[in-house]
Amino acid sequence: QAINHELQDDDATYALFKTIREKDPQLAKQCYFYLESLLVSKGEYQWCLSHMGEPQGRFNLIRQGLNLDRDNQKRMAEMRQRTAQQMVEMNQKRGWTNSWSPPDTSEMMKKSAEDRFVGQTRQLIEILVATDHKADAERIRDQASAILDDPRLKSSVDDAAQKVGK
Repeated sequence: QAINHELQDDDATYALFKTIREKDPQLAKQCYFYLESLLVSKGEYQWCLSHMGEPQGRFNLIRQGLNLDRDNQKRMAEMRQRTAQQMVEMNQKRGWTNSWSPPDTSEMMKKSAEDRFVGQTRQLIEILVATDHKADAERIRDQASAILDDPRLKSSVDDAAQKVGK
């Protein structure tokens, strides 16, 4: 999947997946999370719904991912601060006046984590809207919006309905 994606040949992955799904449904089920985005892009909403587990459970995994990312950001900021302080102390001992501190990547990490959360949540909502589970989609949208104030989440149900033509 990753190689075909880089080669811009997602259709080859999709064709292989359809063959696996026909010949070994258990293996296809194990591949689901690696292929969810591709399956959504191909309109395989019902298949996604039947293999992702309970919508609330799926959203809980997405939320846990955001929480892990946020914890990582905090640890990285603390480590950056410690490293910068250690560099200052080492430079002072050597009598050096210039100091170097590690780059601050916290904003980039924050944006990446939030974009991943929004993207995964919007994809889940799209699956739910496309399979006539709009009430679940709205509930998840509301939960996600309470976690992260992002206009992409607020419009997600309407955007999904427009995309799938419902």
